[in-house]
Amino acid sequence: MSDIKDEKDMKLTEIKNLIHDFCEDCLNSEIEGFCSKLCDTLGRKRKINILRSTSEQWAASIVYVIALLNFLFDQDNEYYITADDICVFFETKKSTTGNKAKQIQKLCNLSIGADGYCLKKISDMFTFYETESGFIISKAAMFDKQMNEVQQAEEEDFVENRMRRETKESIMEKMQKEKQERLSVLKKKSEERKDNDNQLGLFDS
Repeated sequence: MSDIKDEKDMKLTEIKNLIHDFCEDCLNSEIEGFCSKLCDTLGRKRKINILRSTSEQWAASIVYVIALLNFLFDQDNEYYITADDICVFFETKKSTTGNKAKQIQKLCNLSIGADGYCLKKISDMFTFYETESGFIISKAAMFDKQMNEVQQAEEEDFVENRMRRETKESIMEKMQKEKQERLSVLKKKSEERKDNDNQLGLFDS
């Protein structure tokens, strides 16, 4: 039993090393992480004997599944690859690799948006919630909605603060103007008193 476990662990390590070489050449570390996770999942499945088939065939099929889940076969994808790229690298047959990939997807119950196997933006696109109003929207759309609400709230706060600041400045200006007007009136009355005093002084003499 221990020998089988050791052999299985060696096989999984070999598969991961092959996947690493491919991802290093064609993909990135994040996608490699998805592939490694799927490799570990397969290693735990009782219905799957990882010792059957070559390491190259397993590696090719695992990469194929992750490529499907992350739209890597789409030419607009930054990390666009083809099924031929995978099969040529691992020296496997395209039909065999495609069929094995479908079996893996079915056994592991994987679909586009599967958490832990897809890029976050893809998972968010295919994770859905029901709103209080009964509408079904994606997590990505909900996030965009929340961001818009936050942005709108920030804009409203900015406008409100600006209006408050402008109102305060306006009040201060008004108070300053009234103060200057009062000083002007007082100064004028003071000058008038002086004139009156001077005129009364003329009669005293």
